[in-house]
Amino acid sequence: MFPPVVEETMGYYPPPCELEQVMYETIDACDALDGHTDSVVSRTDLCKLNFNLSSLIGIPYSCNVTSALTGYEPSQNGMITAEGVAAVETIL
Repeated sequence: MFPPVVEETMGYYPPPCELEQVMYETIDACDALDGHTDSVVSRTDLCKLNFNLSSLIGIPYSCNVTSALTGYEPSQNGMITAEGVAAVETIL
């Protein structure tokens, strides 16, 4: 599903920084499953079999203030939530 549809349906809009941390943690856990440590998860099948996204709940995240042509984004601090993990699982 498309992320905005999932977020609207769930009523939870994960902070971009939370989603970014989930991505980094997933790459860290699954990168070497294809035999190469190159920051590319090319064996997503093995990742889904061997990595449980729920294990990320409670991991802290932090992002600095950013500004770009598309707008300003304040600094973000928090922890990966069950809702954030559920959103990612639904999107994937």
